Amino acid sequence: MSSRSNVQGRAYEFKGLLVLKQEISNIRTAAIVKNSSYTAAGNAWNTLSGEDKNIYAISTTAAVKRIFDLVLHPRLKVILTTLLQSCKVAKMICLGLRNFVKF
Repeated sequence: MSSRSNVQGRAYEFKGLLVLKQEISNIRTAAIVKNSSYTAAGNAWNTLSGEDKNIYAISTTAAVKRIFDLVLHPRLKVILTTLLQSCKVAKMICLGLRNFVKF
């Protein structure tokens, strides 16, 4: 991975983290742990041009909002609950099958 690619990835991660915190804060209290990874990502963000920052902001905002739309969609909640219940049954079946099938 090139140095430039690494910087861009960290910058994207930084903006994504800020947007994620903002969206979570609309629902409940959220905080960012500011450790060395956060600082490195922030430093990478600060190297970007204004135009790049704008592109990253639009991209990360769209991605986080889409994830929240999917997670918070009422029908999806029902589907996830059903899947989780099914997973419990599937796990029991898999545990039983493990005696017969090598995974």
